[in-house]
Amino acid sequence: MSRERALLRLGQLSRELRVAMGSADVEMVCRIAALIPLLIEGLRTTPAEPTPEARAVFLDAADACRAAEAFLQARLRVTASSLQRISQGRRAVHAYARRTTSGARLGGVTG
Repeated sequence: MSRERALLRLGQLSRELRVAMGSADVEMVCRIAALIPLLIEGLRTTPAEPTPEARAVFLDAADACRAAEAFLQARLRVTASSLQRISQGRRAVHAYARRTTSGARLGGVTG
């Protein structure tokens, strides 16, 4: 891929990353974020000095990646909290089932 095409693609990925965050599409954020380092690595192998336009694309991509990281960390906190509530609910159901069934299986006993 040419340097110019790679820079265009990097700009496109940065925009797509922002759109994915705007629509709260965690899967797409992760997929796009995984592509950016590969593209940057490919650009590093090209010998040309970065132009002001290329620097602007790099800065925009870095900003989009920082925003994606913050977005994913926030989603992680929400997910961890949800998992904790689910776990508490599961334990409560199991405790209630043991208490109400007196050793019998919950599925075969009515309240």
